[in-house]
Amino acid sequence: MWFIKTILSLILLLLLLLLLLLLLLLLLFSIWCKWADMIVRVDKCSTFGIKKAVSKSIQFLPKLINYTLVPRIKIGESFKYLGRYFDFHVTNEAHKLELSTVLEDLMSEIDLKPLHPKNKVLLYNRYVLLPFQCS
Repeated sequence: MWFIKTILSLILLLLLLLLLLLLLLLLLFSIWCKWADMIVRVDKCSTFGIKKAVSKSIQFLPKLINYTLVPRIKIGESFKYLGRYFDFHVTNEAHKLELSTVLEDLMSEIDLKPLHPKNKVLLYNRYVLLPFQCS
């Protein structure tokens, strides 16, 4: 029994050390930013992290950069980073909604054109399908 308690206390100690290391790295980053006269635009930043706590997933707490809290993404909201969409439930609903509206707009625009159906199919292949296949 003492062996299990010792292992658990070591794991807890390692987790606390890891947390302290992360906070130290964030502090060093802030100090380096001040030294380099680099301004971190906190209003353009956001935090999004999920961790397992007991039996459910929770979001990380906001972080400090240059003594300013970095806002976190609210649960249920999504954000776009380097062209990829992320959300807490990993459903990609915002991305699906954006793609479906673009697709519907393109389809209705092609449908309203007074063209032969063969030409409409060509437009559909070139301007609707091709961009979705390349991205």
